Amino acid sequence: MTVEKLLTFGMSIVMLGLTISGPALWLVLLNRRDRRQAAMLNTVLDQVGSRDLRGRVAVQVRYGLLSHRSAVAVDVLAISRNEVWEILMRLARHVSRHVRLEVTAVAEREFLVTFTLDTAAPKRLPATSEPALATG
Repeated sequence: MTVEKLLTFGMSIVMLGLTISGPALWLVLLNRRDRRQAAMLNTVLDQVGSRDLRGRVAVQVRYGLLSHRSAVAVDVLAISRNEVWEILMRLARHVSRHVRLEVTAVAEREFLVTFTLDTAAPKRLPATSEPALATG
């Protein structure tokens, strides 16, 4: 009878562990994603947080829960194309190779310009190279 009670108790512990491990794993993954997202947001804000851009920049960072792919969207008001390109190059040097950068700007002549930069490559680009750029 003691062996039966130990087996029942052991099975109860295993079932409890399986019941708790699912939500615990989910919380760990969410926490990891949120920390990565906050770190990327701080990195981006360090690059676009200059005094001349203050009040004209909005940043949104999205990270996947299970994948390393992420997207950074930067919206800028009243800026020239050259300044947009400068922002893109600055960000490309400081973000991970799994990040998709998208800079949308209302340029000097009040038209909307979107630059998208996919930095995902087999190896990290050197700081001096210029990545491919798609405009839309």
